[in-house]
Amino acid sequence: MAGGRRIAGVLLLALLLVGAGGCWDQIPVEWRAVVTAIGVDPTRDPGIERYTFIFPNISLTTSTLPTTPTSQEFYSIVVRAPSLMMALRALQARQSRILYLGQLRILALSTRLPQSVWRRILSAAADSGRFVLTFWAVATPAAGDLVRLISPTQIAPEVALYRALNSLCQPIIWPGRGWKLWVDTVTPGISPAVADVVPVGSDSFHLGPLYVLSGNPRLWSPGATRGWAYLTGQVRWESMRVHIAQGRFTLSFIRGAANLSFQPRGSSVLVDDHLSYAGTITTNAPMAHSEAMNDALERAAAGKIRQAADAAWRMALATGTDPMGWHRDVRWMDSRVPIGQGKSLWSGWSLSLHVHFKVRDEGALE
Repeated sequence: MAGGRRIAGVLLLALLLVGAGGCWDQIPVEWRAVVTAIGVDPTRDPGIERYTFIFPNISLTTSTLPTTPTSQEFYSIVVRAPSLMMALRALQARQSRILYLGQLRILALSTRLPQSVWRRILSAAADSGRFVLTFWAVATPAAGDLVRLISPTQIAPEVALYRALNSLCQPIIWPGRGWKLWVDTVTPGISPAVADVVPVGSDSFHLGPLYVLSGNPRLWSPGATRGWAYLTGQVRWESMRVHIAQGRFTLSFIRGAANLSFQPRGSSVLVDDHLSYAGTITTNAPMAHSEAMNDALERAAAGKIRQAADAAWRMALATGTDPMGWHRDVRWMDSRVPIGQGKSLWSGWSLSLHVHFKVRDEGALE
């Protein structure tokens, strides 16, 4: 009898363990309030931020979606709070459904917020365990306006800005993935950076230059942003106009790589960066062209890449920032290399730049 009771007890425990896990503990989607975007702006009260939360309209169905105005596919709730977690608590108090943050797509942070607030919000998102850090963080002059913006091509629960940043057709690979940005904020030797996004009208946006978070956060110029992409191998689908003796040409589908090496020498560092890129002639190409014309195009394109890379290097020196992460990379090689602050960040550093461009033999016009 005792043995039978033990066996029965083991079977009961096994059943309880099975019932405690698996899909039985999942919350039905209709019980959840899914947050797709969050915008954070400063207020006139010190230490208090305005949080704008965007939710998809769960009452939409496949039959009602074609007749539902775009403006009714999402709705927003605004709360004021001194921290992200307190904002979430205040938001939950106004919801009958359980907040779900696992599908957050965009975290928009105002450029008027201090850098300390950016870091605090990113740390809270990473430490809370409620966020999946695959969202995109972006900078913007007005975060609440940006996340309320609904593109005509946006259908709930998609977020147009998230799809744009994810698109393989973007000319450069933008920084700002939640997990990567958070890692960059806690890693010495790199200046965290995101894309600056500006709302255009009521239903569109413009992806602008880099917004670099270090010291006094600031926008880089468009030219320096392109240079950053070339220096770090983040160019994916770039285009440029070049002018040679035979006329003006457009080179498109530019992609390639940056091959870096560092030579620490005491307190000085030589950065040796070999940029190898290639592109295709897409306009104004004669049906037959010479090797000399190709050589001229390649020299002109290499010159424009060098010009952009030089702009990025000058911007880094002038602002005392390093969105390339070169100080981090060198410190991983040699922990004795010092990291300066502000204007002294690049003291003793020099850049040796080598640029090679190749015109690819492809395209309908070649």
